[in-house]
Amino acid sequence: MASNRHNGMMQVLIVDDHEAARQALAAVITSEPDLMVAGEAGNGIEAVELVRRLQPDVILMDLIMPHLNGVEAINAICRQWPEAQILVVSNAEDDEHFFDALQAGALGYVRKAVEINQLVTAIRVVGSGVAYLPPNLAQRLVRYVCTSNAHLFQRVQTLTPRELDVFVALGEGCNSRTTAARLGICASTVRIHLRHTQKKLGLRTRAQTAVFAAEYQAR
Repeated sequence: MASNRHNGMMQVLIVDDHEAARQALAAVITSEPDLMVAGEAGNGIEAVELVRRLQPDVILMDLIMPHLNGVEAINAICRQWPEAQILVVSNAEDDEHFFDALQAGALGYVRKAVEINQLVTAIRVVGSGVAYLPPNLAQRLVRYVCTSNAHLFQRVQTLTPRELDVFVALGEGCNSRTTAARLGICASTVRIHLRHTQKKLGLRTRAQTAVFAAEYQAR
């Protein structure tokens, strides 16, 4: 998704069916010098349309909404804009909602009750193209991914040297642009290597791959 930053500020689209929740998020965003509210949507259908019109840098997505829920909206957005940077902000923290949102393409996940500083950090991290999960959710994702892919650690050995370079950089928190600069290649090539890596590992999303890459390097 092409960046549409205004005066260097990160544009954030807020998607939540509760007006009070949207207002609270907007207040946090507008209090930060590098963030601005690009728009607000009350359901998933409105979200897809506003993403098309506004091309925001970050999308804050609730999950429990009428008409088109958060997971369905994430699926619809990521089908049209694979590079969309979506941070789930929701009270739904059960495994089904959590894993479905990440598999649909969300890059991060925090609860609505999260501390303001952590929320702002999550917005900036996801806005830079890097996955963000609190430690407890990251551990749950690693367990889920490893359980679903029994030979996942062995599959890392099938990566080419360049794919492994991208995999390592992803685990260290690098986005495509930073990885490209480190390796002396273009960002589009990094994304190609990442797609090949995900296919070999049997992982669907950047968030899953980033969390597993960090766990792999920690072992």
